[in-house]
Amino acid sequence: MIEGAGKRKAVCAVAAAVLVVHVSGCSTSSEIEPAQMTLDERQLREQSDSFVVESAGGGAIVLGTIGCILGATLVAFGGGDVGDVGRACAVAGAIGAVAGGVDGYMNAKEAQYKTNETAKMRSMAEDVRADNEKLRTLLESTRRVTENDQKRLDALKAEVDARTMTLEQAESEAAIVRANSEQIEEILNDVKDKRDLYLEAREQLRTNNTAELDKEIQRLNQDIAELEGHLGTVNASLQLTGLG
Repeated sequence: MIEGAGKRKAVCAVAAAVLVVHVSGCSTSSEIEPAQMTLDERQLREQSDSFVVESAGGGAIVLGTIGCILGATLVAFGGGDVGDVGRACAVAGAIGAVAGGVDGYMNAKEAQYKTNETAKMRSMAEDVRADNEKLRTLLESTRRVTENDQKRLDALKAEVDARTMTLEQAESEAAIVRANSEQIEEILNDVKDKRDLYLEAREQLRTNNTAELDKEIQRLNQDIAELEGHLGTVNASLQLTGLG
């Protein structure tokens, strides 16, 4: 059993750990140090983290964190031990995260616009439009990074072919390219998740007047196709050069 100040410490420790994991743990693709990255590569990762945290789907992160803290608090002050606190955090956090998906998103729209389906639709369209605008910056960074990666791979292949570098050395040099591809794949998956959330939310609207929303979702699909193109090009080069 946790007593007095120990209860508060346990809850605070769990809360702090969850906040760190959810906020700073958005990007996990690379073991490359920032000092080894170009400006574009650092920006790509910063923009990716910002896009996830600021997204409408980020309600899952927020509610998951809140669920964890509330669950941990109730158990701690109810006499549970540290293990019970941790388990309560995991269970309540998972429930909060689920609630923070499409249902949480639509509940927020319901609270704001009640039964005005047209207002809900326009608000959702504005959310997608805002995401599309943020994505334009991300896509520009992705384009520059993949173009530079392609040049890197071409140069490494030329050195291996000229026998001025071993394949093992080239593979080591290509680590940043592989890390960049992993980062872009994370971005792609995040954007697809967000697109799917909007599509599910659209199905819950009680109106057929969704042209404005559909137009923005189509733009999101175009962004997804562009990201897939950038990722596919570099991954194909990694395989062809034997550096993947």
